[in-house]
Amino acid sequence: MSDSAIVYVGTYTQAMGHVDGTAGGVEVYRLHRRVGTLEHLGTARGAENPSFVTLSAHGHFLYAVQELGEFAGKPGGGASAFAIDAATGMPVLVNSQPVHGAAPCYLTIDHSGRWLVTANYSGGNVTLLPILADGSLGEAVQVVQHAGAGMRDGPHPHAAIWSPDGTILLVPDCGLNQIYLYRFDADQGRLTPHEPPVARLPPASGPRHLEFDPSGRYLYCVNEHGSSVTAFAYDPARAALSELHTLSALPAGFEGRNSGADIHVSADGRFVYASMRGHDSLAVFRADADGRLTAVDHVSTQGRTPRNFALDPHSDLVLAANQDSNTIAFYRVDADGMPVPTGYVAEVPTPVCIRIVG
Repeated sequence: MSDSAIVYVGTYTQAMGHVDGTAGGVEVYRLHRRVGTLEHLGTARGAENPSFVTLSAHGHFLYAVQELGEFAGKPGGGASAFAIDAATGMPVLVNSQPVHGAAPCYLTIDHSGRWLVTANYSGGNVTLLPILADGSLGEAVQVVQHAGAGMRDGPHPHAAIWSPDGTILLVPDCGLNQIYLYRFDADQGRLTPHEPPVARLPPASGPRHLEFDPSGRYLYCVNEHGSSVTAFAYDPARAALSELHTLSALPAGFEGRNSGADIHVSADGRFVYASMRGHDSLAVFRADADGRLTAVDHVSTQGRTPRNFALDPHSDLVLAANQDSNTIAFYRVDADGMPVPTGYVAEVPTPVCIRIVG
């Protein structure tokens, strides 16, 4: 294990209806693993509201959404490509493209490394863009529109993840209360509805983020409106989801306002963690061999409105982004799977998404 890693933090740079953005762009830090601290290296500028970021498999490029309602004078947000300086870890803007959907809030790269997908929350759609040989983004080749009355005001896709074999794209739509499944042709660059095309959630759940367990046989979904977690069994032969059960992610007796945000599975598949905004905690679940969950406990995120959080793949550290407190809180996972606060809380402007590299 290396003692250090680079951490990229997606942020908000503007004041919006739900957040007072104070960052300058993608914030870049060095993580010192042994002592559990962050050292600020700089700010990658050139993208407004780069709230969610991801990296190419080889780590040479970083991609960020631009969570906006208007981009380059046209309705919708954008996506940006950055080349990463190998010596410093700092990203440098390469180019940006419109995604033809407002408020993109998530992006992912397919297994071939040739395609980028954005989930556009307010646009209610999903956009496919090519990644060119030089790492830049080409113009969008497909925009898939979700439709329906929904729970509130129509479709709101909030994430997009690939099946373990990379052939299926799963898109949780918290407005329509279902997970869309698309077959993906990487040669043609085309998404087509799978059969069946959706997996439905219990009423008023609002599926937001997803993650497979290491075996690829189980999928876990954090539900924004229901403040719950749903466990699914996944059949890779049919690319079919079967709901196992749905559990509350809040402690008994909690009556305040809350919404679920992010979800991650431990590297050994034994624990599932979900962030709760309002209760401002990480909910901890034990995952049994059959994929079903048992609620264990909650740990405070030591700040307000935890969005994404990250499990360091090369240490026992957990980093939780408190969007409205401008902090990232540090934990170390004990033998029982509980994230235990280390006492270190870093000052980070409007953090949303955390990516730990190396």
